[in-house]
Amino acid sequence: MQIPPSLCVFARRPEKGRVKTRLAAEAGEAAALEAYRECLRATSALCAKAAPQGGARGLFVFGTPDGCAVDMAAYFPRWAAFMDQGDGDLGERMLRAFRRVAPAVLIGTDSPDLPLAHFEQAFRDLETHDLVLGPAEDGGYVLIGMREARDALFRGVPWSSQDTLKATLERAKGLKVSLLPPWYDVDTRADYERWKGGGKQA
Repeated sequence: MQIPPSLCVFARRPEKGRVKTRLAAEAGEAAALEAYRECLRATSALCAKAAPQGGARGLFVFGTPDGCAVDMAAYFPRWAAFMDQGDGDLGERMLRAFRRVAPAVLIGTDSPDLPLAHFEQAFRDLETHDLVLGPAEDGGYVLIGMREARDALFRGVPWSSQDTLKATLERAKGLKVSLLPPWYDVDTRADYERWKGGGKQA
């Protein structure tokens, strides 16, 4: 019998000038900070629904910078477990998370309206696939699921670029991969307005 997957979230402590920097360039740091707090609250609510439905064995919130568990606890359910992301680039930190809690499905806080159907498919596909990816419209991915940590998927990847997903898929050759329907990140003012408008593109 397979071990049920964990549901994991990568989150940053809400600090002015340290979150939603692209949005901050357009709307100011105060507005970007409040938008990020909204994303945290919405992501928390999303996980509270997605974890039980998917049969996840737990919700793990990986925070950065290290030691911010108290700050994260103010946003996420009481039953969530909190861990530090640790040092390194995004790939090193995600790999560390999967080594701790795989099998797992991991998301960030940039897609606060990711449909529950994406989680359901990710949990389901992990039963028969090595890797599940939820493509982002900008070339990255909004969700990644793995049955076990695989170092190659996180080495030498151009993070936060239009080639992130492509590079990951190149490193996944030989693995059984499931691709979910694409979704979008809330990075800019237009993205934020799209989210508030129900996820529809202008």
